[in-house]
Amino acid sequence: LSGNARDRGTEAARLFQAGYAPRIVCLGGERNYFLELFDMLISTAELTKRVVLEQLIPAQSIELLEKGTSTFEEFEAITAMCTARGWKKIMVVSSRFHSR
Repeated sequence: LSGNARDRGTEAARLFQAGYAPRIVCLGGERNYFLELFDMLISTAELTKRVVLEQLIPAQSIELLEKGTSTFEEFEAITAMCTARGWKKIMVVSSRFHSR
């Protein structure tokens, strides 16, 4: 789901703090090329989680789903998670471009 880790994480934290969601799921299995140059093997999900934690969201309210390297793969991963947990509604944080 498009957008970078900083944008997604900041907006997800804002929505959480406003009471719109009881938890945040950070997703994305892709690794950042520039961080790999420094031997930092961190997924997009982990980067997003770090941004969310910077916003003082409790760690127990954040989950990682390190799957997907495209919007479609991330959609499949979150859909499977929702089905497995019986979630009927979710809020998706994406880029403005993908929300048109």
